[in-house]
Amino acid sequence: MTNQERLDRILANLATDYRKLNAKQQEFAIKEIGRVRLELNDLLAEYATDEGIIKRQRLNSLLRDLESIERSVRQTGMVAMEQVVRESSEFATQGAAAGLSQAVGSAAIAGVAFDRIDERTLRYVINRFGDDGLVLSDRVWNLAGDQRDALNKVLRSGIIKGENVTSMIAAVRRVYDNETWKIRRLVVTEGATAQRVGEAYFAQESPVVKAIKIHRGRANRPEHRCTQLELMDKYGLGQGVFKADDPEVFNPHVNCTSWFTYVLKDNINAETKAKPSSNKTVNAKPIEQGKSKAINQVAKDPSILNVKLNQNDGGEDKALKTLLREQGFDGKGNVVSKAELDKFIQNGEREIFRGVTNAKFAEQFKDGDLFAGLGTYGNGTYTAYGQSAEKVAQSYAGKKGDIVRMSLKSDAKVVKYDILLGEMMDYEDMLAEKMAKSTSKKAREAIEAETLLIKDFGRFATMRGYDAIDVTGFEYLVVLNRTSLRIQRESHGGGF
Repeated sequence: MTNQERLDRILANLATDYRKLNAKQQEFAIKEIGRVRLELNDLLAEYATDEGIIKRQRLNSLLRDLESIERSVRQTGMVAMEQVVRESSEFATQGAAAGLSQAVGSAAIAGVAFDRIDERTLRYVINRFGDDGLVLSDRVWNLAGDQRDALNKVLRSGIIKGENVTSMIAAVRRVYDNETWKIRRLVVTEGATAQRVGEAYFAQESPVVKAIKIHRGRANRPEHRCTQLELMDKYGLGQGVFKADDPEVFNPHVNCTSWFTYVLKDNINAETKAKPSSNKTVNAKPIEQGKSKAINQVAKDPSILNVKLNQNDGGEDKALKTLLREQGFDGKGNVVSKAELDKFIQNGEREIFRGVTNAKFAEQFKDGDLFAGLGTYGNGTYTAYGQSAEKVAQSYAGKKGDIVRMSLKSDAKVVKYDILLGEMMDYEDMLAEKMAKSTSKKAREAIEAETLLIKDFGRFATMRGYDAIDVTGFEYLVVLNRTSLRIQRESHGGGF
């Protein structure tokens, strides 16, 4: 299978998954805008007499108060639509990144600024003028205005006829129910536009994408613009193939569900095998006391150990990264298919899960630079095992993240957290004795730096040659040696 064929299949599946997401987005928008109906119900109750009717004399006053309901619909509608646009863009960029990484490799997304793409997409969708000459806020205002007009009619009629408030509330519900198709159309149009624009912007920044190819929507009607564009050869690149910056394909028509695939550059579109990954665990020996390069790092700049979670610099332990490199622990894991991983687990390897907040972090862990993360029980890569492992990973991934499924190879060298604690205390005592006996300033500075360095369990365990730390009380496995892992190539899904 060529890279192009592999990528086409991935992006086709992504388009199917987005339709499912958009269906949920429609229900979300309907629910959010529908909440305003409760405000109207309360307003009707305030105007009602003890007999449950609203006097004709109060009709004009009530209709004026509908302006506040209309404003609520506008505000709630814009907030809901902005969330739909953001979600759709993030889905597109993360999906495109994962697809390109799986088909071509992590170099395909090198240097791509995800946040910048999502912000550009939001600005484009909010500010774009449609064929109707309107921008998104205008469309939301029209929706609110249409609802108000319909409500005016049913309330005016109900009050004049002397209907009770219960009957008018039922009529109001019917108005909202009858208007839901407009909300659905708005969500489909703007959400799908955000998805296509996000993918197009991503293609513009990727070093391996040559063009985008449009595929018609599900309706498959010859009069629809997306069907016409799919058959058009505008740039001599083939039917349906457009430059990634051509806005003609961003929103072919209202309610359009067309979708994109990428056309790879010629030197990328070749039949290739998956990148080789290590099937062997790098077996490391303990680093001799005083021999690590990380000690020199700390001696020169002790502040590198002050890194904290959620810090602006990314929260990476640079000293640990040096140790991982020294031990060969930053090598690639054994990336395998789901079926292959199932067999290894059935044969006794420990199944573990890791939740990440962005799909690009999952791809980086499989095939990119190893990130030296932070944690309470030692810095490293946190994973979960046991009956609740998948739920723990889901909680860390959140709604927009990804889950990496793995197994720990049978030859991995694992130390229990409490055993490691005892070893660390013994090592600290040894360093203290050396410090007491040392007369050289340089030697004392090195011992002091090493004492600071091993204060973290992850750094100490790496120096001792351990592949992972087993925090048994919480069923966490802090992985230090990536080559000790088998990693499922396919995504295991997102969080909740």
